[in-house]
Order: sequence, then C-alpha cells, then structure tokens
Amino acid sequence: MIAWIYRHITVIVLALVMTWWAALRLYGIDIPSLWMDEAFSYALISAIREHGYPLLSNGDINTRAQIVHSLYALFAWIPIDSVTLFRAISGIAGVGVLMLSYILFRHMSGERVALAVVAALAFLQWEIDWSRQIRMYIFLQGFMLAGVIFLERFMDRARFFDATGLAVAVLLCVNTHPAGAFLVLYSAIRIAISPYLADFARIMKNFRSPGNLAILVLVLVFAGYTAWSLVPQVFSNISLTPPPSSYLAGYTQILWERLWWIFPLSLVGIVVLFFQNRGRAIAFSATIAIYMLYLAFANDVFAERYIFLLVPFLVWLGIMPIVTGIHRVLDSERGWRWIATIAVLLFLISTGAYQLSPRAYSVIGDTAPQSDMRSALQTIEVVRSHPRIATHLPIFLQIYLPQADRYYIPFRFDGRARSTPESAPYAQAQTIESVDALRAVDYVILDDFWFRMLADSSIRSYLRRQKVTVIEPPVAWWENVMIWRIGE
Repeated sequence: MIAWIYRHITVIVLALVMTWWAALRLYGIDIPSLWMDEAFSYALISAIREHGYPLLSNGDINTRAQIVHSLYALFAWIPIDSVTLFRAISGIAGVGVLMLSYILFRHMSGERVALAVVAALAFLQWEIDWSRQIRMYIFLQGFMLAGVIFLERFMDRARFFDATGLAVAVLLCVNTHPAGAFLVLYSAIRIAISPYLADFARIMKNFRSPGNLAILVLVLVFAGYTAWSLVPQVFSNISLTPPPSSYLAGYTQILWERLWWIFPLSLVGIVVLFFQNRGRAIAFSATIAIYMLYLAFANDVFAERYIFLLVPFLVWLGIMPIVTGIHRVLDSERGWRWIATIAVLLFLISTGAYQLSPRAYSVIGDTAPQSDMRSALQTIEVVRSHPRIATHLPIFLQIYLPQADRYYIPFRFDGRARSTPESAPYAQAQTIESVDALRAVDYVILDDFWFRMLADSSIRSYLRRQKVTVIEPPVAWWENVMIWRIGE
C-alpha cells in the first residue's frame, strides 16, 4: 500500500489539491440568496430554458451574454435546485480558469512561474468569490485566457487552428461583456508590433486550403462585427463627471486591497517581462493602461467587477519577478528554491487577500450588495399568501414569491436621473409613480443600498417615517433588507 502511494504520489497530491480548490468554490453555494445581478442572469437563463431564447416576462428580449446564459441553460435539466446548479457551473468554470492559467503562463514564463501563479489564484479570495456567482465574469476570464493562449501559439507557428481559436475566443469575449474588448485590443497591439507581421508569406502558407480560408474569414467577419457592435455601448458610457481621477484612484485602491503586494509587484513584472519578451511587455502594459483609463472615464457605475478580468494577468506579472529572482539567487540549491517560493506564497496568503478554508458567503464589492431577499420574502409569505409587494427589483418576486402582485419602485443605477429604468428590469410589474400609489400596496421591500438610490425622494421621505423591520445581512450593513407594512 505504501509503495503504491509512493508511486502515485503526484496524482494523489494533485487530486487532493483540486478537491481543495473545488471545495473553496462550491461549499455552501445553496445558502446565500440571489443578489441583483444574479437575479438578472437567473431570469435570462430561465427564459432561454423556457422559450429557447431570452424572452423575459415583461416582453423584452435581452441578448446580453447570451452564449454564457445558454451554456447555463444547457444543464438546467439536471434534477437539483437550479440556483445551486448554476452556481456549481460557475465554480467548475473557476477551476477551469486555473487550468487555462497554468497552460498560458507555463508557455510564457515556464513551469515554476505557472505553478506559483495557479497556487496564488487558487486561494485568492477575489477569484474564489466570483467563482460562486451566477454571472459571466468568471467565464470572461476563461475566454480571455483561452484567447491569449491561441494568440501566443499563432505568433509562434501561424497555424489555421490557432487563428480560428483566437477568432472564436474574441467572439465569446465580446458577446459575454463589453470588457471583452480587452482581448481585441491586446491582440491588435501584440500583432501590430510583431516582427512576424512582415512575413506575410510565412503566415499565409498555412492557409492555402480554400476551406480553411473560408472558415477563418467567416469567423473573423462574425467576430469583427460583434466587436464593432460594442463601439456605441463602449463610448456611450464615457463621461467627465465625476472627475476621472477619482474613479482611477478608486480602482487602484481596489487592486491594492484585493491583491495586496501582488499589485505593486506587477509593475516590477512588466519591467522584467520587457527584458524577456518586449512585444508581450508592450502589449500588456499598453492594454492594461488603456483599459484602466477607459474605466476612469466610463464612470456610470463604479464596480470592482469591471477590473476582475485583469486578475490572472496581474497575479502572473506580480508572481513572475518573485519566482524568477528566487531561482536565480538560489540556482544551485533546488530544495531551497522551492522552500523560498513556498515561503513567499505563504506570506502572501497571510496578508488576508487569500482564503484557505471554505465559507458560505462572498464579498464582491460595495456596489454588489448581497441582500437576503429570499428570507425577507419568505417572512411575508408566512403572513400573507397573495400579497401586493413593491420593490426596486420585482424579479425577486417572480423568483421567490411568484404568487405576489408585483410593483416596481423606480431607482437610479448610479444615483443620476438618466440611469433610471422607466419600467421594472427583467420582470413584468406595475410602476409606482407617487406616494399615493405606494399606499395601495401591502408591503415595501428594499435593501439599504437601493433605498438610497430611489429616484423619487418623496417616496424615500415617506418610508423613513414608517415603521420598518430590518433583516440583517451576514456580511455588510449596506446589505440590510428593510420591510415596511403599508396596507392594513
């Protein structure tokens, strides 16, 4: 038995580590209530499952991240709780991101750096938390990593398969989220500054087959059209108020808080990369800088999830100089090299940005309140079976209390008038336009964050004068759910 274990120690250790990684991403995923963005995705997945396309109960057809939502819907037949199932799919995607990170960064920086990067990503709290949400962001990371893998392989050997893979990855990225334009920008810069671009004959000799050319052109046209369709959405968000510097400083602070010493070390990594591969260094630094500046100006909503896609690349850039430095200094002492690398990783884990034990709740940013709307609605259901409920997001009523009459209280996504949805997002509901109309409902349910975002200040003032029941959250005070009993 001992001899068998010794012979298979690598496989055993890998299996244990993978189980640990999966547990961090899957433990207790059935416990938290859906939060706002998750409810949106859940509604789209349910619509695709029911109709075959994203036709919502309010009559809208919403194609946002349709490929990812369709992927979730493909597994909806599995006979377990749908929320648990969809979150489990995200958790599996999170483990997939680790595998893609290993493949990419081993190609770029070697086995040692790749293993250290994967170890850091595996226990990074930010990465774990977003692997537990029914949202597209963890998939966006995976599509981005896959795209860079295909791009780097194409730069090395200019093969049809890699070019097609890159085009498909671009299509997936831009369909998933406007931030997918990051891959488009990086690819354009990387190819433009490459010396291989001039060797057009070497590239095209691998595309002599008419079938290959036809497929590649078709995919490129479709991906290019999809990418170009992002242009109006990308530039429509740009604004100079509030000052861009405040948003840039805010995102920089988030990177420091979430990545700790990895973030400043990533700047050192850019310098190290410049001496290893100048083209990659220029492409990564230029793309990250342009993307961060765009976020500074596209400031309708300040949300840390918009920089989440950068995490694998910043962790790689931050880890690379550490591992490279250790192995150069201790080049002749193999044992000490691994001890030093592990010690540095343990130091980074001890900073608080990393998570070693599973937990049921996530921390995903101030603008992503995870209010316990499920418990609030269950409280009402016990008292009244067919209530009239007004809330900022009637989609929660459609999911958790479908027998209720739904009413929508307008709110502002970013506190400004131009961002107020005129009708309930993602669900059918009657709009409350005045305090008088509000008095006709039985209950009002709002969380603390969206109470402060109500579009009508008179409704907010009216509710402040009423008796309120508060359901406290497990994580942050701004996630309080408040219940007002209005009608008697």
